[in-house]
Order: sequence, then C-alpha cells, then structure tokens
Amino acid sequence: MYQKRQMTVKKYWRKEPLDDLIQRETPYLWKQSFQMLIDNNILKPEEILENITLFKEEIDVLCSLPTDLLKTSKTIKHLKLVGGSYKTMSG
Repeated sequence: MYQKRQMTVKKYWRKEPLDDLIQRETPYLWKQSFQMLIDNNILKPEEILENITLFKEEIDVLCSLPTDLLKTSKTIKHLKLVGGSYKTMSG
C-alpha cells in the first residue's frame, strides 16, 4: 500500500522515470519464427493466418511484423451486421 501511495505522489502512474532515456525494444522472435516457417515450406502465410484467430493487421502490430511477411493472395471478406442480417464487405 505504501508503494502505491508513493507512486501516486511521484506521478509514476503517468510516466516512468526513465521512459525518455531508455529506447523501447522491438521484438524479433516472432518475425524470425514466421519467416522460418515460410522459407522452409512448413506453412504458407495463408495457413498461418488460418491457425491464428486474429486479423492479419492485428498479428502484424502485435508481433512487430513487416506488412508484407504474411501477405496472401486471397481476398478475405469481413462480415458486418446490418439491420439484423449479415452483409459481406470486401477488405
């Protein structure tokens, strides 16, 4: 409890003391893993995307991937609920 109070007094909840000095790391292990799977013909980018239940853009951001690493030739249609029925939207 004391530590929380001190962090509030020193405003550490908003900004850490060394936030401006320490450079944020970029994760690279996911990129290497996906690249190895694709280069060694273990999985295709489409198969990776099918096995992970996230959108490609979310995977790119969360894993710090270049946008072309999991590029697919398929056009994925997203569903959107409109007036009680589903309509497809190209995306």
